[in-house]
Amino acid sequence: MLWRILTCIVFILTEECLGDVNTMTDKIIKDILKDYSPDSRPAGKISDRGVSMGINIVPLHLNVNTETSTLNSHVWFVMKWTDTRLKWVATNYENVSTIHLAPEKIWRPDIMVYNSVEHFDYEKTELLVLNDGQVWWVPPVNLHTSCELDWTYWPWDRQSCHLVVGSWTKTGWELDIQNLNGQNITNVDSANFAKGAWDLVGGVQERRLNNDFGGTADYFVDIDVTLVMDRRSMLDKKVAVLPLLCAASLLLATFWTHPAAKARLRLNTACLLILVITLLSLRFMLPSAGGNLPLVVAFNTGLVVLAVIQLVLALSLSNLVMRSDIPPIRIITILQTIAPFLCLSDIPLIGHVPAHVIPPWTDGGDTERLEAGVGVGNRKVLTGWNLLAQAVDRVVFLVYLFIILIFMATYIGKATSNLIKA
Repeated sequence: MLWRILTCIVFILTEECLGDVNTMTDKIIKDILKDYSPDSRPAGKISDRGVSMGINIVPLHLNVNTETSTLNSHVWFVMKWTDTRLKWVATNYENVSTIHLAPEKIWRPDIMVYNSVEHFDYEKTELLVLNDGQVWWVPPVNLHTSCELDWTYWPWDRQSCHLVVGSWTKTGWELDIQNLNGQNITNVDSANFAKGAWDLVGGVQERRLNNDFGGTADYFVDIDVTLVMDRRSMLDKKVAVLPLLCAASLLLATFWTHPAAKARLRLNTACLLILVITLLSLRFMLPSAGGNLPLVVAFNTGLVVLAVIQLVLALSLSNLVMRSDIPPIRIITILQTIAPFLCLSDIPLIGHVPAHVIPPWTDGGDTERLEAGVGVGNRKVLTGWNLLAQAVDRVVFLVYLFIILIFMATYIGKATSNLIKA
């Protein structure tokens, strides 16, 4: 029974205290808003030089619209300024030092995003007013801003987008916009950022002065927020790169077979099929908007060209090795000289000499004797057009290998360095 009585007493006292606070809050609001005009801006410190306000852009979620080249972001606008008309003495109001006001009741700075592609409105959140005249306003905002996208290293791409924030109508004399910490350049606050398809890896917020207005003394102040983001989609990375690596390996493996072998044509056809299917899938995965061509598409297209050249080369060399005449002795001499450096042999690296090819350098088409390496003085003799075909194969193989390694170094190497920096 006693605890019920105590509970009732505490409840009554609490209600009385809250009622007193609410009464004082209503009295403060009534007193400070008497004769207050929300259409007129507060006076500055020196004469009527304007209001000094601080702002901080806090990103919570970012997403890049690849079709329209826009950045969709959900951010907080943390804004602070001083309105001397909203001051009161806290001791005269039972030490109540803070109140909340609806945004339409007092003056607010006309802060807008200059590079926005869609009109936006602030959320109807209340303002916090302190007894010394400080006003804090933190409205959440959904923004759609233009962004110049760079697809060079897709899908390991890193995008850098900007939010340009400033007053829509007031000059720097009327509204002096600064970073919230007072510095000209500060880092973006990413403590509350939630990762999605994109990860925020860095960002700066810079205060800029724009005074090029026909020689007048007017100037405008804006805040340029740079947001650096990395793509986080592992699916795109695997789908885009693995087929190209397989096709490049098959393309190099075709050089290890005999030019007249059917295996070379099968490998080349499979390689072309993989490349064409990959190129079509990239067309649907990549956006049509954007400027530069992704390196993965350039590499895919280059591999298609190399595969076609290899197919034409295979047909040419196949006709070459089936010739019945003997090549000039000078060519044979040169080829025998460079044979140790190019690993030349009448036998292909993989497989055997096709049965339908009757090389003139064998005795009655004895390909098994040739494959066994039987020659003059237990030394295999390198002769015929087959040797020239093998030499062309080795040189083109080295050229293809060099091209593929250059791509790997520039594309995947750059993407790896971006991940390390992040």
